[in-house]
Amino acid sequence: MPQKQCNQMSSSVITNIDFFFMNPTTVPVIPGTFSQLYLLRRDILTCFGIDANDTGQTLPTKALWPGVMGICAGIDLLGKFLAGNDNKGEVGKRFKGFLITYLSVGTNDAEILYHLRNSLIHSFGLYSDVTDRAGNVVREYKFVLTTNTNILITPTQSSFVIDIEAFREKFETAIDLYEAQLRHDTNLQVQFSKHQGISIGAYTNQNEVR
Repeated sequence: MPQKQCNQMSSSVITNIDFFFMNPTTVPVIPGTFSQLYLLRRDILTCFGIDANDTGQTLPTKALWPGVMGICAGIDLLGKFLAGNDNKGEVGKRFKGFLITYLSVGTNDAEILYHLRNSLIHSFGLYSDVTDRAGNVVREYKFVLTTNTNILITPTQSSFVIDIEAFREKFETAIDLYEAQLRHDTNLQVQFSKHQGISIGAYTNQNEVR
């Protein structure tokens, strides 16, 4: 974990953190302005069949595949704020860095989850290849998505089985851990503040936000 450094936050930093990490079950007031993380977390809840307005009700249908894609996109987003950059060619470094720091996974599991991200985002869940400099495939990652095992990653001979409910829960816990540390760590606040511009999404129509 990054070393904690206590400081007195400015009101603007507090406002930005509060805005970015707004509880996703807070009912949006339309028209309004919301952070991408808030909107993404609400969409993930919806995809997992959970009423994002915290009514305690479940929804009649789920969209688990895009829900997992949303989690991976969320880790991408949070990795940018943690690293303080959006440099090309460093997506994997940021993604795995956030996983290791806040999802408490080892480097091997972080690598597996990074390839899960690649398989979903780039080939719609089919596979993720590792190639050498000549372009030859030296390893292929394949995945099976499941629920109710409470085990994040289970390796088999042909694939990695990912419990997507466990993944979602760890994702939400990681967000809480990052927010809590961000409020007391000067270095994290500096990195976070470099990306305030990409945290905002404006919505003016009732139909644009659930």
